[in-house]
Amino acid sequence: MNREEREKILVKYLPLIGEKRISIDELRNQNPFKLSWGQKRRLNLSSIFSYDPDLLLIDEPFIGQDADSIQNILSILHDFHEQGKTIIIVSHDQELLIKNCTRIIDIEKQKSYKKHYKTNCH
Repeated sequence: MNREEREKILVKYLPLIGEKRISIDELRNQNPFKLSWGQKRRLNLSSIFSYDPDLLLIDEPFIGQDADSIQNILSILHDFHEQGKTIIIVSHDQELLIKNCTRIIDIEKQKSYKKHYKTNCH
């Protein structure tokens, strides 16, 4: 990957980490150990997203995130789905999953639920 491609990825995913009041340049030079817990979780997701994987398996991506951050994450997941990628989300937030996912597997109840209409993430 050349410098231009890395810069494109940085501009695409780095804003997911910070708040609107922090510029990309400030985030780029920030020590990751000084990020908040929520920002560290978003940095982790951003680094995974930057690899552009065909399969995403993410565990509790919404814990500790505010509503704006959750929407940003869902938007990126939707983009991955539109590209034909497989996304598996492990989460206890059933309401969020019901609103945004096409198939839910409830391990505790040993049931699978499938929606037949377009939603935000898959």
